[in-house]
Amino acid sequence: MSQLFKIDPFAGTEDAEGPLPLGAPTLAGLGTAVFPTPLLWRDGLASVPRALYRLRFHKGFPLEAAIPLAGYLADIGISHVCASPLLRARPGRWQGANVVDFSAIDPDLGGARSLERLAGALRRAQVGLLMDLAPGHMGIGGADNEAWLDLLEWGRDSAFASWFDVDWRAGDIDLRNKVLAPFLDRPYWEAICDGSLSLVYDAGLAGFVARHQEHVFPICPTDWATILEQADTPAFAGMRDLFRSLSGVRPDREELRSAKYRLLALAETEEGVRAMRGVLSGFDGRAADGRARLDRLLEKQNYRLAWWRTANDDLNFRRFVETPGLIGLRLERTDVFEAVHAYAFQLYADGLLDGFRAVGLDLMADPAAYARRLTLKLRDLSARRPQEALPPVGCVGLPPELLADRRPAGASAPAPETAPGEDAMAEAISLAMHDALAAPALSELWGSLSGDRQPFEAVRDHCRRTLLEETFSAELQAAARALHDVARGAPEGRDVTFAALKRIAHELAVAFPARRAFGDMDGRTAEDAALYAAAFAGARRTISPVDLPVVDLVERWLGGEAPRAVPDFAQSGARAHAIARFQQLTASLDRAVDEGMLGERYARLLSRVERGADPALIGLRAAAVHARVGALGEAWPAAPVVTAGTGHKRGEDARMRLAVLSEVPGEWETLLRQLMEAAEALRTRTEAGPCPLPADEALLYQGLVAAWPLTLRLDDAPALADLKARAARWFPDAVRRARRGTRPLFGDEAYEAGCARFLDALFDAAEAAPLRRLLADFVERISLASVINGYTQAVLKCTLPGIPDFHQGTEFWDFALDDPDNLRAVDFPARTSALGSGLAAEVLLGTWPDGRAKQALIARLLRLRAAEPALFAKGSYEPLHIEGMREGSGFAFLRRHQGKVAIVAVTRLAAHLVGPDPMPPRVPTVRWGDTGFVLPEGLGDAFRDAITGRRAEANMGRLEFGDLFAAFPAAVLTPLA
Repeated sequence: MSQLFKIDPFAGTEDAEGPLPLGAPTLAGLGTAVFPTPLLWRDGLASVPRALYRLRFHKGFPLEAAIPLAGYLADIGISHVCASPLLRARPGRWQGANVVDFSAIDPDLGGARSLERLAGALRRAQVGLLMDLAPGHMGIGGADNEAWLDLLEWGRDSAFASWFDVDWRAGDIDLRNKVLAPFLDRPYWEAICDGSLSLVYDAGLAGFVARHQEHVFPICPTDWATILEQADTPAFAGMRDLFRSLSGVRPDREELRSAKYRLLALAETEEGVRAMRGVLSGFDGRAADGRARLDRLLEKQNYRLAWWRTANDDLNFRRFVETPGLIGLRLERTDVFEAVHAYAFQLYADGLLDGFRAVGLDLMADPAAYARRLTLKLRDLSARRPQEALPPVGCVGLPPELLADRRPAGASAPAPETAPGEDAMAEAISLAMHDALAAPALSELWGSLSGDRQPFEAVRDHCRRTLLEETFSAELQAAARALHDVARGAPEGRDVTFAALKRIAHELAVAFPARRAFGDMDGRTAEDAALYAAAFAGARRTISPVDLPVVDLVERWLGGEAPRAVPDFAQSGARAHAIARFQQLTASLDRAVDEGMLGERYARLLSRVERGADPALIGLRAAAVHARVGALGEAWPAAPVVTAGTGHKRGEDARMRLAVLSEVPGEWETLLRQLMEAAEALRTRTEAGPCPLPADEALLYQGLVAAWPLTLRLDDAPALADLKARAARWFPDAVRRARRGTRPLFGDEAYEAGCARFLDALFDAAEAAPLRRLLADFVERISLASVINGYTQAVLKCTLPGIPDFHQGTEFWDFALDDPDNLRAVDFPARTSALGSGLAAEVLLGTWPDGRAKQALIARLLRLRAAEPALFAKGSYEPLHIEGMREGSGFAFLRRHQGKVAIVAVTRLAAHLVGPDPMPPRVPTVRWGDTGFVLPEGLGDAFRDAITGRRAEANMGRLEFGDLFAAFPAAVLTPLA
């Protein structure tokens, strides 16, 4: 049996502090109601944030830039800033997530001194500072990750070998005891022959490396003697002999350091420069003998260089979803956990950080053990924090990746304990703002345009199959190999083949009804058992009959029988490893499907194919929304309520505008048909068909409706050009993810070029003027309803159970598209000036396109939360039943705690109650008719509206919407004494 399975892969995860104290939260199942979102201890040491504000730091917005915002954030009512990851990372799209050094603040952000200054400014404003913690992966490639470079140099003997999740026993014999390095931009032999892959001496690294573009690959010093054989000077010959004496086994670090720097000193002399040039010329790939030497040298290394296209099939390390440039770390190991977190823990103990938000737990081998260890560690560190520090928060919440609806297939509604987290309450808000009755019409429209009339579940399964074949072949093979190791160690698995296990794992991953399960050495939780039952039931319908006899064995091996109950220690460890690998496969696959292909493939309504959403649903009736909110508030009372962020594909107000389409599906269909007819002359054709295909064209129009600025005039050329530039950054990626006329990585250039020409013509061609007018008129038609939606979303976010969580700048209107549109610079001076004016939200309705009314609304409600923290943190959630002619357009509830009460009433589904007239965004009083709700007894008859300051009075215990919404389309009432 392999050495890998002579130890328990989950061993070492118990904390030195001992088991959790009685009554402490656990992560068994990681999704059960017993575990509140904030990973907080219950001894009074930790506080719960009142309102979060997320800042995304980068070179263009460093830490110092946020210092002037401290007073503004405090004034608007924010209790804690949550910063993007601040540790040293590689610039680019993944900046912050692709950490290359866990022991330093990124110098691009200003370094440790800037963090101290920002923390001090926030502390003086009584605003805490949290940081996103993304410890599960590191950025690799390039030349800036010392741990990765050491792994390449020394392989399994590296001091960092235990950090990285590498399969040293890969099925490909050429990868045994090597790590694949798929960073070449062309085939390996081509790169050698054309000289783009070359051997150089890097003085900065004090060693020989293979270099390709920005990437360096260290040559193991035990092979330096081979290189120096090309030396023609006595001094270099002496160095050759020295390194030959160090070959064979890994030498002492100090001996090696001494030898390296002796060579460095020699190489920097005039004679050494000439000699080094001669040495390296012997490995010039542009000559026949040089390329042969270079190839032999590289084949001896602890890595295998490869073309980037090989990654999906041959990768033998766990990556972050689809990104080979981010490698998974083995945080289930205590030594890795401590090393990776040491600096962040020090910042917390020193009071510079008040807590964390952990992200990416779903991709770890053992999220439960990680979360528990993190919680206990932060609890202990809190005792070391300085007295002047703000109260510690610990870890504010589990990430969205773990919080998807974990219903087994066929369940009619989510159980409260299985749909928790920072996306769940935002999903409830979204469902309240969409008209459920539009589902048939929108489905028929999308089916007629896309030619795909399959239900959502079938589309999702198609996306999973596509990505398993095109992107996740290596991960699927890793899961199958882990199962095959189990089979080889079990008598009943003697005749089970690797190929059969791969086919079964494939079908199970397609059929799995949730992002992942959380099985471990103790097997499955009850929730996990339901998920696996659904997955195996679905897989049995698609698995070949020849493989069915093996399915029952796989069911046992994947936790049907707890690994800890298996007497054979090696077999027990092998099963636990297989469980972890399969769970990481489904997590990565589901992430890639949700964040990539699915949203554009099933685009009947883009606002319902978002992070955390269930695309099978368009909307819910008020009673169903109340039931969902009540269950979530009971099970997960302190989850962040996140309506915008870098994980969303559209801004929060863009989604609220698209929600109006569910209220006017007939008008939307008419518009789409008119647009497509008018665009006939703008399309070109390729072998794939018209450019764009109808489904991709409909996708574009939805995106434009979502992102259209409120103040855009068609004669404003700069503003129109800005919208075009934003669309041009979003649309190509969208059609690639949809995989209709092109694909990511291996795309159809002709189709993509045709789509680009179409977009250019749509914005610039004279014959496209009618299309632009149709779009502008439609956006104007639905603007008032969408703005009311935006206000309602803000009110619900601030008053429902949970912690309001704001992405930077979204206190004004947010009509962003996907990255990088949602990371554009925020005009904070304008926001600071607007807040300083002190104008009320209802006054600012007259200038609603500028977004100031939304900001004033949020500020009023956050101040109410600050005045009554217990009411909103612990208060009950009690639905109020709407009655009257417009009952479907109202939504109301109350929060109650120890005699304190807040009554919340909002407008929804208002498209047919407002028109395109230049009026304030509220429903005219007369149109509400007799719509209202009866209050529970004992609340009194007189109230003050926290939004407008107006007095409201109940008539025989009933409040009328026409009165409540006379000045603003929402009200938050507190009783008058």
